[in-house]
Amino acid sequence: MENEPYYLTESKNKCREQGMDPNKMPKSKTKLSNEQLKQKKATYEEILSIMSFYVMKIIGPLKENYMLIVITDDEGYILDMFGDVSFKSIINNIGITNGVCLCDKEMGTNSVDVALNKKHPVQIVGSGHFHHALHQTACYSVPFYFSESHFLSGTISIMTTIDRHNPYLIPLLSSIVDSIERELLLKKKNDQLNLFHNITINTIRDGVIITNKYGRITEINHFVQELFNRSKEDLLENSIFDLDPFGKYLYDVLENETIVQDHKIYFDSQHCNTKICLLDALPIYDDNNELIGSFANIRDITEKYNLEKQVILSEKFSAIGKLAAGLAHEIRNPLTSIMGFTHLLKQKYTEDEADERYINIISDELSSLNEMVSQFVLMAKPSSPEFRLVDIQTLIQDTVKIMRSQAILKNIAIEEKLLDHEVNLLIDSAQIKQVFINLIQNAIEAMDQNGTIQIIVKEKQDSVIIDVVDEGKGIADKEINQILNPFFSTKDSGLGLGLSISYRILNNHNAKIDVLSKLGKGTTFTLIFPRSSKGGSW
Repeated sequence: MENEPYYLTESKNKCREQGMDPNKMPKSKTKLSNEQLKQKKATYEEILSIMSFYVMKIIGPLKENYMLIVITDDEGYILDMFGDVSFKSIINNIGITNGVCLCDKEMGTNSVDVALNKKHPVQIVGSGHFHHALHQTACYSVPFYFSESHFLSGTISIMTTIDRHNPYLIPLLSSIVDSIERELLLKKKNDQLNLFHNITINTIRDGVIITNKYGRITEINHFVQELFNRSKEDLLENSIFDLDPFGKYLYDVLENETIVQDHKIYFDSQHCNTKICLLDALPIYDDNNELIGSFANIRDITEKYNLEKQVILSEKFSAIGKLAAGLAHEIRNPLTSIMGFTHLLKQKYTEDEADERYINIISDELSSLNEMVSQFVLMAKPSSPEFRLVDIQTLIQDTVKIMRSQAILKNIAIEEKLLDHEVNLLIDSAQIKQVFINLIQNAIEAMDQNGTIQIIVKEKQDSVIIDVVDEGKGIADKEINQILNPFFSTKDSGLGLGLSISYRILNNHNAKIDVLSKLGKGTTFTLIFPRSSKGGSW
């Protein structure tokens, strides 16, 4: 083989010196017994469990494409192998099975042996192997050494057919090893923290549920009480199976002794908007390894999830901002000239009604185009707010006066539920008024004839909350996460910029906007202004 690495040549020469026949696969002389293999697996149990999870998660979809995953210990003994069933059968038939030692003195030149000796990732393709039986395969091996968690080492390898050779499988395996090491370190730390579980159960911010083996709740913490809006006394001794959506997962833990890890759950609480939680659940055993109950840990990642969405949305706005700057220059300059000449033509052709009508149509369309460009630029980069201390309730009343005439045309009432005292916010009144106009306009357009729009002002210790509630057709779940995106609209004639502009304005005020909607029932837009120096109240 041309340009063959020296270590492969060295290994092949060693095989020849030992009298190996490249046409015959040898039988391993030091294969582990079933009991020895069982003990080895027990030593590597935690590593094997996490490895199989990561490998199947990343490579699982490829397992029916002649791909085999092989995990060995630090001596090259195969601890486990899984993947494509038919390919595994072929490999087993040539003597490569669990318990076999893949050192070159036993099985000839192979990637596992080289990776262990050279202590770096290795790929051997086709004739790089000593034995001809392996010339139709491509093998990739990456050594691991988890010194900070288990002080165990070995290799993880991918074996496939030569026509599926892909050099990118080496960095993929390296990435898996890094992920496993991080997971092992994290698990080690979690095990240490579990020693203090009984002390800290009611001080941690995650939800904790403990049940007996029959699914009766024996312990919960304050987070769970808030999540279900029920007292501890009301929940204790109740069946976990009756508590949706967690019951079915705890049933599986108790019935099948499964372990649930990082399972995302959308929880609709009675007293708050949808929460997004990560569920971990596992069985609890006594000293005799008898199942005595289950443990569930619930992590609220709603804020993190929403923050990620905001980051993505901000990146979109940043890209559109650059595009908007170019559009403003490239479109507005010729547009201004055309509008000017159209105005001159309008003055000149006033005697012919047909000509005047056509010129008016051109003028109206140019004005619409100019307005669309203005909205686009405003959405991408709204002007900096000019903060003034304003009574937000007075601003709402002024906005409602403007919008009430449109509502009356559809026989829609607008009700204001305000507080009996001033609520002063440091805001740009013109920009916030534009937000209210957009929301009320959307509410009117979402409703058929008749109905009521409510604008409700509430206060909390750290925020001022304003709800705009309509009785319209509602927004589908698949659309609700997109309504703040530029150019997305549920209306046939909408540009999809109104809510995007509102979002940018509120963002510049350090305020938030939330949406809750049900098809056929209506939609509630919630504006949350924090009590702070800017974008808050004094």
